[in-house]
Amino acid sequence: MGGAAAWVGEQIAADHDWIHRLDDVDLVIEHARGLAASIRDGERGLPDIGRADVDLAPVAELAAGIRAALVDGRGFALVRGLPVADLDDVEHQVLAWMIGVHVGAPLHQNAARDVLIHVRDQGKSFDEFGVRAYETNADLDYHTDSSDVVALYCLRPAMEGGTSTIVSSTAVHDEIVRRRPDLAALLHEPWPIVNPVDGSVTHTPICALATGGSLFTRYGRKYTELAPIESPDVAPLTTDQVAVLDLFDEVTRSPGMALDMNFQPGDIQFLDNTKIMHARTEYVDWPEPSRRRELLRMWLVYRDDIGLPGVFRDVGFVSRSIAT
Repeated sequence: MGGAAAWVGEQIAADHDWIHRLDDVDLVIEHARGLAASIRDGERGLPDIGRADVDLAPVAELAAGIRAALVDGRGFALVRGLPVADLDDVEHQVLAWMIGVHVGAPLHQNAARDVLIHVRDQGKSFDEFGVRAYETNADLDYHTDSSDVVALYCLRPAMEGGTSTIVSSTAVHDEIVRRRPDLAALLHEPWPIVNPVDGSVTHTPICALATGGSLFTRYGRKYTELAPIESPDVAPLTTDQVAVLDLFDEVTRSPGMALDMNFQPGDIQFLDNTKIMHARTEYVDWPEPSRRRELLRMWLVYRDDIGLPGVFRDVGFVSRSIAT
């Protein structure tokens, strides 16, 4: 496939063009505080804030740069330098939302229809079916989320660990094609995926080509392996299917393939799920509740046509067709 999306971590680690800054921060913060006050007063909820309510050039320009990096570039961007210490909880949510709604349309993320998720350890085990990764401190394997874009806003990092690590799914696919073209073909065939929200099983390729030749990927090995266990109608994975998943993971974790990001307070990471797989190292939290690791997560769907293959247009734990 090649192209800008087929990057290798060790080759771009010294680059900083993926780090973006918000101009005229004071103007934007003042606007965020005004919107936050309207939420506290009960005049509106967070989902009621649209792009028209955030008619600010610095936000629009920042979002345009992020979107260009996601759609036409490497597939990721990091906003750095937001004044996290100066804002309260509601203002944090509004600030993340203001930028997010300019990048894409928000998508709810669970059965409770939450559009903004607090990513923090709730003492749950990711080994239990139905427990979502954002509720644990577990080491997470590389995967993609259900939306076109996932945004993570760091309020506080962990005491130890919790590194965000990302990898180009295009580069991984290209390497598998070079090594084992026979197995690579299996990635384009339907795979079972169980939905942890409702237990349903769908069949979707891991990789698919758009009309223009771009590669799109959706990957979550855990939920593919759980499908035959949770549903008696799903056949066990074949030897070749297991082999290509093993190779996929081997290439993904090859030395130098990934790019690590240690979040700082005020960072917002944006990832295009069709190009980027992400993981997280296990973390140890601070003993004080006020210092414990916390991120805010948004799922976004592009409002315009990005050439998404038909097999990926309405898949995932939450359907992308219901974006607000």
